Amino acid sequence: MFDNMAVLQLPVNPLDEEQLKLKIKIINKIVPLGHQKGLLIYFGDVFPNYNSLFNQVKKNILAYVPSDFILTLHAPFSSHCPNRYLNFSLPESIVFFKQTIKLAEEIKAKSITVHFGTNYYQSSVDNSPEMLVWPYKDNNFDKIKEEIIFPAFENIKLLANQTEIKIGVENMPVPLKGNVTTNPKEIIYEPSFVTKEFFLLFANFFRDTPNVGLCFDTAHYGLARDSINKLLDDHEDNYIMNNQFTKFGYGPLYPGNFSIQPSMCDLIKEFIFMGGRVFDVQLVDYGQIWKPERKEKNDDGQILEEGLGLLEGLSGKEILDVGKFINNLDNNIPISFDIEVENFLEPVKQVSAALIYIDFIGGKLDVDFSFNHKNKNLVSSYYEKAKKIISNISL
Repeated sequence: MFDNMAVLQLPVNPLDEEQLKLKIKIINKIVPLGHQKGLLIYFGDVFPNYNSLFNQVKKNILAYVPSDFILTLHAPFSSHCPNRYLNFSLPESIVFFKQTIKLAEEIKAKSITVHFGTNYYQSSVDNSPEMLVWPYKDNNFDKIKEEIIFPAFENIKLLANQTEIKIGVENMPVPLKGNVTTNPKEIIYEPSFVTKEFFLLFANFFRDTPNVGLCFDTAHYGLARDSINKLLDDHEDNYIMNNQFTKFGYGPLYPGNFSIQPSMCDLIKEFIFMGGRVFDVQLVDYGQIWKPERKEKNDDGQILEEGLGLLEGLSGKEILDVGKFINNLDNNIPISFDIEVENFLEPVKQVSAALIYIDFIGGKLDVDFSFNHKNKNLVSSYYEKAKKIISNISL
């Protein structure tokens, strides 16, 4: 079958004891004997009174999670509501993320996953004290680097120098909030971790900071790549293209000159060549990309689709190839399946994705196609396997 396999993780909300116990039993059941496994401790797109929950999180993890599980703590984020405490370019973030690192150390997590959080409203939309309005009207990426990106880099480095915990920074889709609105005026500006050029900027800056690296989200990159490449293909002239970015609400987010975005594996190879480190990978598929003022939605009412199961979206085999590449690169890198589910006590899509990945790595699954209409029967068969595993587990 295989000698080694990457660390497999399932996402879990540690405040839900039933979900936590179920995910532990599932991961013990599906990961082949002798291979590493763990959990992605996940709170999601929320900013609750997070610090007050630390004691309960710690209590549940220490009570239920086996000591040999490898844990990644995903810090809270707030993509749809910009927040000063989650924006790494601002000093307020340091205090908050110090507490997150402290929790990671206490639960013996190997790493934390964070977002840059350098996201902004386009204009004043409410009176919230946490409101952050985009301060730039011109397309001047050098100014954005100086005032937003490099301060965020420095704050992350400051945190990294105070801990041995690995800090994995997650790449972003484009545009934020594009999953719920087609109105360019309503999307969120986020200049960080979208393009290949930013990946390489990040790799070069942190090449001498060994505990800062990348959490690679395959769906986020696929959505960003396809959106940017379509725009570049539609508007070959750079001047026209920049005007289209502004017109369509992307804002002055990216370098003045950037390239067609590459395949996922090629991107990761170039990132590593430039000195970057990969700490975690989230294998997730994606569907339709964001287009301004589009009318159609998918069956779930989504506009920009992320969180799809493996082989359910546009990427198909490419995502499995990323998993295989990471597995061969370093099997100590955790791979998780952060796939949306309707019922967290019936995580069929997450379990199905893990089973597909295990069989693909083990040579039991020969996938040579790309589009989801060809994968329907295969995915359905793995759904049935996942349902059977879940139904046979007793809490």
